[in-house]
This record gives sequence, C-alpha cells and structure tokens, in this order.
Amino acid sequence: MVVQQESRNLNIAIIRPSIVGATWQEPFPGWVDNINGPNGIIIATGKGFLRAIKATPMAVADVIPVDTVVNLMLAVGWYTAVHRPKSTLVYHITSGNMNPCNWHKMGVQVLATFEKIPFERPFRRPNANFTSNSFTSQYWNAVSHRAPAIIYDCYLRLTGRKPRMTKLMNRLLRTVSMLEYFINRSWEWSTYNTEMLMSELSPEDQRVFNFDVRQLNWLEYIENYVLGVKKYLLKEDMAGIPKAKQRLKRLRNIHYLFNTALFLIAWRLLIARSQMARNVWFFIVSFCYKFLSYFRASSTLKV
Repeated sequence: MVVQQESRNLNIAIIRPSIVGATWQEPFPGWVDNINGPNGIIIATGKGFLRAIKATPMAVADVIPVDTVVNLMLAVGWYTAVHRPKSTLVYHITSGNMNPCNWHKMGVQVLATFEKIPFERPFRRPNANFTSNSFTSQYWNAVSHRAPAIIYDCYLRLTGRKPRMTKLMNRLLRTVSMLEYFINRSWEWSTYNTEMLMSELSPEDQRVFNFDVRQLNWLEYIENYVLGVKKYLLKEDMAGIPKAKQRLKRLRNIHYLFNTALFLIAWRLLIARSQMARNVWFFIVSFCYKFLSYFRASSTLKV
C-alpha cells in the first residue's frame, strides 16, 4: 500500500520470493555467498552441530533458487516498462505450488550428499531428525545438542582452553527456533502473474531468463547446493574429500561404539535390579546357545 501511495506516476511492480536458496544454473550450479536461510542450516547439519529440528516432515520446503528470482526481476522490469499495467502487479516466485519438495525429502537428500561429499572436521556425524512434537523436540535438544556441547566444554576446560561450545549451541538453537513457525506449515501463493509473464516471453527469452521452476530437478539441485556451500562458503578443497570421508567413518564407528556401551551399561544396571530382566536375559542366552548347538550339529551331519 505504501508503494502504491508513494509511486505517483511511476510504473511499479512487486516481486515476492519465498526462501531464497543457492543458484540453479547461473553463474554456475550451487553458488552461494552468505549464511542466510537454508545455507546456515546446511552448514550446521554438515558439521554435526544440528542433528534434530522441530519441523513437519511433509510440509513444503518452499525454496527458490536465487538465479530464478533475478531472471524474474529482469523480465518484470521489461514487462512493466513496455506494457505499463494500470495496477501494481505482484509476482510470487515460489516452488510450492508448481514443483513442491517437502522437508523430509530435502533432508534425506542432504544427508545422502554428505556421505559423498562430507564437510571437513565435523563435530559429530551428520544426522537430521524431524519431529513436530514439542516434547520430542526438547528431548533431542537436550540429548543431541546441549549434552554433547557441555561434555565438549568440560574437555576444553580440562585441557586449559576456553569453553565455547555451549554458547555456540544455544545461539544456534535460538536461530533455529525462529524458523520453526515457517517450517512447520505449508504456504500457498498465487503464481498467476508469474505464469502470465512467462507466457508473454518469446521462446528464446524463456530460455535466457528462465524462471520456470517446474523444470527444476530437486535431487540434482540439492546435491549442487551442498557442494556449493562446501566450495564457496566454507572454502574447502575438493581434494580433501577422501580424508573427510575417513573422518566421517571414524565418527560413525565412535557413534556405534558409544551407543552399544550405553545400552550394555543400562542393561547391566537393569539386570542387577530386576528379576524379570534377569529371566529375560537368561532365556535369550539359552535360546542362542541352543540355536548355535543345533546349527553346529546340522553342519556336522551334512559333512
């Protein structure tokens, strides 16, 4: 309304993008130059800091490549100057109603890309748990975020260094909490004017100033996105990928060993306190012993 009131005799158009992400095609796939929006979340996840987030998995992740926004701006400038619409037109440049991708699909593809091109020196093994339940979200924040940060800060104190991880983690969780309202809902935007403008362009202009997100391959785009964050934001050398994969494998093994040890300790404490747990344990051991004995006897008979 302010734009309409103050524009006077100027020809005005309004362009409204959704969540602006890395480039799709130009200047090259995956280019990014800041940590805003999804870029910061990808870094936090790839480095192992952010492992769970309160989000509705099936909600639409309305991400739009930045080069499609720029192409639309150029096309809108031409159309507004040449055709001079009588009213101020609003152009929504979104992907949700033309080529939707949900948060679950995006998260799975991001994690799959981390397996192929991991970030260097991650804090923990990358993971992404989506939950829409507040209690579960608080549990994951305590177990997967704050507890490891406190443990790491204790290690820093013991080695004579300044603790910093808890402060960093609290700042990260506050930032993510500001996004929760939006990533737990799907939004519908009218792209009527955007589609109208697309039809006004010549085939050659549609190719040069492409903002048709229906042609976007999400799996390919997300992989290029993660690669772009690694290359252009983190400034990591692609030659270091084999070493990063080795570190990722070590972190995975540590994760499995830690969980196994935690389970055995919990089970041992449970056996010491519960007769029912002891009975279950003896039944499992006895069953496994009989099964192995039967298998050995069967193998001997066959020979």
